[in-house]
Amino acid sequence: MNPFRSFSILIALLLTLALPTKAQNMPNADGVILPQYPGGISALTAFISRHMQYPPYCQQHYIEGRVIVNLIVEADGTVQHTEVLRSAHPLLDAEALRIIGYIPRWIPGTKEGKPVRVQFQQPVTFRIPNKIIAHRGLWDAPGSAQNSIAALTKADEAGVYGSEFDVQITADGVAVVNHDATIFGLRIEDTTYQQLRKLRLLNGEPLPTLEQYLKHAQKLKNNTRLILEIKPHRSADNEQRCVDEVLRLVKKYRLEERTDYISFSKNICQMLPARIVQEAKVAYLGGDLTPQQVADMGLDGIDYEQSVLRKHPEWIDEARQLRLTVNVWTVNDDNDLRYFINKEVDYITTNRPVEAMQLAR
Repeated sequence: MNPFRSFSILIALLLTLALPTKAQNMPNADGVILPQYPGGISALTAFISRHMQYPPYCQQHYIEGRVIVNLIVEADGTVQHTEVLRSAHPLLDAEALRIIGYIPRWIPGTKEGKPVRVQFQQPVTFRIPNKIIAHRGLWDAPGSAQNSIAALTKADEAGVYGSEFDVQITADGVAVVNHDATIFGLRIEDTTYQQLRKLRLLNGEPLPTLEQYLKHAQKLKNNTRLILEIKPHRSADNEQRCVDEVLRLVKKYRLEERTDYISFSKNICQMLPARIVQEAKVAYLGGDLTPQQVADMGLDGIDYEQSVLRKHPEWIDEARQLRLTVNVWTVNDDNDLRYFINKEVDYITTNRPVEAMQLAR
């Protein structure tokens, strides 16, 4: 296993029985009071967290998911007949079954004051917090440069969760990887690729096209996730052209399930949800919308500059309640990294991905 991936794991447990104590003691529609773990939900969560072992393969490959287990608590409080109703991954399924089967006796359910056999479903969610994203790739390294293919390669070799990069469309419809709207004084969306193709990055690489970038991404050993930022353009037509070309190329290179999308443009963000696969996510970068407003747009997450989330720390919890992901950028200082690691945000985008992974372990 890559040593940088041996960071600490949070096992978040979404329990069917995670109800207020008063509600747990109320009969259901069949007149049954549900079984309870001695000490309540907090004790059960502590027990599972203490005994659960995150499968190393899933940890190494950033595999998360929600396993729903069907189980029966017998009248004597023992747990029997566990089975997976909804799978996340075979290894996660096996671990969920193992730990649920390992749970000691419950306080049995009752009906009319008598212990009864009760069947119910319990989701167990495996989540790895603080996944690190290399901002414009791992560019602060020998032979690398921002948004270069070398930076993508080095990010993958370092074992980061994701590598972020920026895409714009040229006047003749070629998607290129570059952060600024201009390069060497030429505005990309007003310039043909023929005029740009001879330009060089700081490491000597040619300005990469998105096609070249994705073709290389196919070959990466560790399958680093691609965090594709579609830059705002001066016209809605150019934004549409850029989105169309991005999605065409991502599909061509069969990277649909490995690519997430981010943008400062609300227009671009709203184009994407209906056109991407379920495994891909769309997050808004602007920082001027509340989590509720982002959710109302049909997006998957917020991806905000660190000062925004420092000013509105409550947005982190609000986003979680709305089932939005939370990414923060660009976090480079150790104290800032520790702050957001402790906040257990989903993703941290940084120019220091190797150091950030070490802190997040």
